[in-house]
Amino acid sequence: MNKICVTILFGDYDNLKEPTVITKGWEYIVISDREHKSDVWKTKLLKDLNLTNKRKTGYVITQVHKLLDYDVCLMVGAQIQINTDLDKYIYDDNFVALDHPSRDCIYTEAMACIMLNKDNPKLIASAIYGYLDAGLPPKSGMIQTGVTIRKNNTLINNFCDYWWLQICKGSHRDQLSFNYANWVYPIDYKVISSNLLNKEFKLFAHSSKNV
Repeated sequence: MNKICVTILFGDYDNLKEPTVITKGWEYIVISDREHKSDVWKTKLLKDLNLTNKRKTGYVITQVHKLLDYDVCLMVGAQIQINTDLDKYIYDDNFVALDHPSRDCIYTEAMACIMLNKDNPKLIASAIYGYLDAGLPPKSGMIQTGVTIRKNNTLINNFCDYWWLQICKGSHRDQLSFNYANWVYPIDYKVISSNLLNKEFKLFAHSSKNV
């Protein structure tokens, strides 16, 4: 089985975090716009995308199957340090994500993103009104994409292509469009506890305020 662990780092929003636990049989890859010196992470350069850094990140999150060869991909945000055996997170499920600790609805998440200036309010509102018009019910689920695990298969790759289309049409906030994409193109994903961010996958504050 070809197992890869991927992190994404564009611009100066975060610093590369070295894992404290390295799992044998996994390849650790940072996808970035520049080379990184690391004893663990191998750099895959991605320079020719005419997108903002946030949308570049969304592109990699949804299109990693077009960039790398793998059977299983565990992806972590660049603000997260790995402190665990990755083999513990290989599931039978095709896609796994963290639950959201405080919300279960992308509509309330959208309001929070607008209040916190996470993206252009017009882009967020346009996307959300589109979901309402399409009939997406409130409280249709809410995930975090700080840690995801996915299989490389047709079901998941087609879903991710549709998810990327939603990001292109709306907000760069990938969490906002995931559950809408799943409502249209259901993949029966698994949710695991975001408490993992307290230890196994240690969450740090972003290094920069730049978006």
